[in-house]
Formats: sequence, C-alpha cells, structure tokens
Amino acid sequence: MKPNPERKHKYYVVGFYLLLLSVWQLVFSLNLIHDYLFPSPAQAARRLWELGRDGLLWPSIRATLVRMAIGFSISAGIGLIIGVFMA
Repeated sequence: MKPNPERKHKYYVVGFYLLLLSVWQLVFSLNLIHDYLFPSPAQAARRLWELGRDGLLWPSIRATLVRMAIGFSISAGIGLIIGVFMA
C-alpha cells in the first residue's frame, strides 16, 4: 500500500505549527522580550477567548484589517510615486 502524500503533508503542517508554538513559548520563557510586549501562547489564547466571549473579537479584527488596508494603500501610493519619478 502506498503512503498517502496528503497525509504526509498534513503531518508537516501540524509539525510546523507545533514548532512555531514551541519557539514562541521558548522566547517567552527566556524573557528575551518583556511579557507585556510578547505574551505567552497561553496568554494570547486566553485573551482571544475573552474577546470572543465579550463579542469584541470581530470588531477588533475588522479594525485591524482596516488599519492594514489604509497603511498598505498609503505605502503603495508613495512607492508608486517614487517609482514613477525614478523611471
């Protein structure tokens, strides 16, 4: 029986995210960055749960996406203008 390549791919994806969480926890545990700037995975998950429970998660996500879109638009416009002048 041949191994299923999709199953193998799923293990790589799960392994990647476990590695990412482990490195995140390691950086937090070593106190390389202050905890108010870089919370642990458990603190981040707890806060996400609280925001979801209080009905503030989706408005927060929307506000973040709007800020990102505005920032991207401004930077793309400035980059376009610089590019035109450089050409």
